[in-house]
Order: sequence, then C-alpha cells, then structure tokens
Amino acid sequence: MASDDVRDYRIAWYRFLLPVVSIFFPYLAYGYYVIIRAMNDGMGEAAAGAIAVAVAAAVYCLIVHTGRAIAATSTRRGTGRSVLAAVLMSVTLLASAYGVTTASLFLFEGPTMLRESLATARENVDLLRNIAADKLRVPEIEALQRRVLGWKQTVLAEIENPALCGIGPKARDALMQIKADLKSVDVLAGTDQARNCADRGYVTRLKRTYDEMIERALKEKVMLLQSELRAGERVEALGWIRAEAGRDIAAIDDAAAKLVGVQNLLDGTKKFYDTLSLIDTAKAHYASMYRRLRGLLNGEMLQGVPPQIPPDSLEKLASGLRGAAIVFERYHRLTTWIYVMLAIGVDVILVLTIANAVRVNRARDMTRRAHGRETRFPSDEGPLVEGVRYIWAPVPHPLARPSRSAAPDR
Repeated sequence: MASDDVRDYRIAWYRFLLPVVSIFFPYLAYGYYVIIRAMNDGMGEAAAGAIAVAVAAAVYCLIVHTGRAIAATSTRRGTGRSVLAAVLMSVTLLASAYGVTTASLFLFEGPTMLRESLATARENVDLLRNIAADKLRVPEIEALQRRVLGWKQTVLAEIENPALCGIGPKARDALMQIKADLKSVDVLAGTDQARNCADRGYVTRLKRTYDEMIERALKEKVMLLQSELRAGERVEALGWIRAEAGRDIAAIDDAAAKLVGVQNLLDGTKKFYDTLSLIDTAKAHYASMYRRLRGLLNGEMLQGVPPQIPPDSLEKLASGLRGAAIVFERYHRLTTWIYVMLAIGVDVILVLTIANAVRVNRARDMTRRAHGRETRFPSDEGPLVEGVRYIWAPVPHPLARPSRSAAPDR
C-alpha cells in the first residue's frame, strides 16, 4: 500500500470511526436493553442497563474481529481466511442488526404497535362479553323482567299523569298485569283513588312505594326461577364477566387516549411498559373469563372466540427473542425494511471502517520499519506532527524505537 493512499482518503475515512462508534454503541446497547427488560419483568433498570452495555461491548468486539479478518484477506488471501471472514460477518450482522433493529422498532414503531395491540385487546374482550351475554342468558327470566319492568313504567307514569294523579284505571290495569307474574303485587289500601296532582309530596311517595314493591317482588321471583332452573351460577358469572370486561375496556380506552398524537418513544419508555402491563392484565382477565364461560357451557366450543387474545407484534417485541417474527409480520410496511436495511448498512460501514483502520495501522508500521523511525502523518501542524491515534483501536500501536541499523531518512 502506498503511503499516498494512507495520506488521502484512508486517513479521512478513519476519522469517521469515533463518530460512528459514538452513535452506534449507545443505540445498540439500548436495543439490547429493551430485549433484556422485556425478557425479565422483575429486573431493575440499572441491572438491565449494565447487562445491555456488556452485551453491546461483546458485539462490538465481534465487529472489531470481523474488520480485522476482512483486512487480513486483502493481504494474505486464502480459502480459510475468506471463510472465517464470511462467518464472522454473518454472525456480526445477526447479533448487531438484531439489537439495532429492535431499538428502531421500539422507538419509532412502538406507539403504532401499542395502539394496534390495544385495539386487538379491546375487540376480543368486547366480543367475549357479548358472547357470554348470549350464551349465559336465561330466556325465562329475561322474558319475565321485560314484562314486569314494562308494566312498572306504565304504573309510575300513570301515578304522575297530570290529568289524574294516583292509581287510576290505567294504573290499576297495569298492576293487574304485573300481579299475573308476581302474586304479591296488588293495589295498596288507601291508594286506589286518583288524587289532586298539586300534592307533589304524596305523588312522589306513592311512586316510590309502588316502585319498591314491584322491584322487591321481581327480585324474589327471579331468585326462585334461578333455583328452579339451576341458573343462579350462570347469572352470577354473566354479571362478573360484564363487570370485568367493562373495567378492562375502560382502562384500554383511557390508555389509547393517552397515545393520541404520539409518534415515537424517545422519551416514553415508561409509557410503553405501563401500557404493556395494562395489555398483559387485560389478556390475563380475558383468559380467566373464557375458561369460566367454557366451564359453564360444559366445554361447548365458542365459534370465532379464541381461548386467548392472539399474540401480535407488540407481544413479539416484548418477548425479547422474536424480532425476526416481527419483521416477517410487518413485511408489508416500508418502515420495517428501512430499519432492517439501516441496521445492516451501519454494521457493514462500521466493519469496513475498522478494516480500513487496520490497513492504515499496517501501512504506518511498514513505513516506520523502512525508515527506521516513527512515521507521522500530516495534519494541521508542521512537517512532523502528532500521529494517528486509534480510538477503540482494533490492533495495538506502540511506538517502536528507531532501528540502529536502518539508514537515516534524507
């Protein structure tokens, strides 16, 4: 290699090594931090960060060795060296691009994945709630409630009818219809005549009295039917499912509202893990509701209702070791391939930059031996100025003493 080559583009290229590493290393470490946190929910942030830095350092060492292997093939060709360089390059791309791609997906696709996962969870919880309402319903009880509550509204409306307040003919007829189902309901003594509507206190008390009487009688009748039809457990389970699903849907809607307009997670790591925890909770509740529903239906299959909320991109990202699955699942998105190609491109540039640094160091050593003194490359100062310093150097570069046998440079 000619020294002119070293003085020109290779030296300029070498100077990009530190800026590239200073950006690449934290980004790679952050990608592995996301993976480690996702795989170990109970691990603290400091512990996860320390492990991520250690893993990133190991990956960087692998990149350095890959650069050295590529540099070696340019001067000492051979099948073994070429195979070694190819193997190292493949392993490097897998280890490094995985961390970088994970970081990109987390930071820039994270909000989209959260919104998609929230929508999926809500849709499935709502579907299960509706299926439970259909499967656990007791037609006899529902029909009774519809009849009684319909006639009760007629009674209350007639009690407050401005034309004839109190228990008039229409209110009496409605009470007789209710009595057909609820034997304890009847016209109360002393209330069987219409009264002056100006006495609002009496009208209000009368409405409350009949309302409470009808509701009490209906509750007793429902309990009796539940016992006769052995439907008490089904009714209780349906009430539990409705309440549980309602709470989960309300929490999901609240989390979705907080993500409106969020484009990245550069300052939202906590928001990601909080939302992820909420989604995990909703999925656990869904599985419990599904099991209870199946148990009450004697194992009957629920058509179109999965036993668990299906895994999505967010769950795969949070699982830590399923990054490839996310790429294949989101292959139709341009941004996915941008992140993958960016990760591979940065790896290739960094490996080639290190290989270039090895070549520069080798050229310096060769020139030093030839002239018997330290060779220094030109910069902004004087004819012989400070030489190249290898930040994150892939090979050692101690300054050798000048050879006594070498001829001085003239």
